[in-house]
Amino acid sequence: MVRAKRGAMPQSSFHHLPYARDALTGLAGLDAVHARFSEWASLAQDAGTAPTVHALMLGLRRFETVNLAYGERVGDAALIEVAARLIRFAEDELGGEWIAARLGGGSFLLAVDDSCSRERWQWLAETLAECVARPITDLADGGTLRLWPRVAVVRAVPNEDCETVIDRL
Repeated sequence: MVRAKRGAMPQSSFHHLPYARDALTGLAGLDAVHARFSEWASLAQDAGTAPTVHALMLGLRRFETVNLAYGERVGDAALIEVAARLIRFAEDELGGEWIAARLGGGSFLLAVDDSCSRERWQWLAETLAECVARPITDLADGGTLRLWPRVAVVRAVPNEDCETVIDRL
């Protein structure tokens, strides 16, 4: 697989993988996250080191009310914008290989294989939450929407599989 620093999954290598993207946002799905975590673990094992995986889950509080109040068209536009902000953030702020995924509804995952202090990872999570909380303009109905994200962060421990990391989030 091609090493990627930009994008949820690199365009050049994604089409060769059997993993589907989220139909709405274009972000990776959970199968791709599992594959990426396995790849990172394998690369670390081959190098004789421990993986340096950090992950965060971003959830949009009460997102279902957006669809009820404004309609699915506005809700979908908001999810697309959140995904775009997540990718821009990762491209600008993360130094190692990373993957961004939509886990369903208003839940997103961002993971990176890069050494990083707990304090920096926490700061990055808070900064991402602020980025997502900025008003979303130019929606389908011409209005403005403000979302209230919550973020959970975790650093993978040696020999921890993807499922366990996600469960801890």
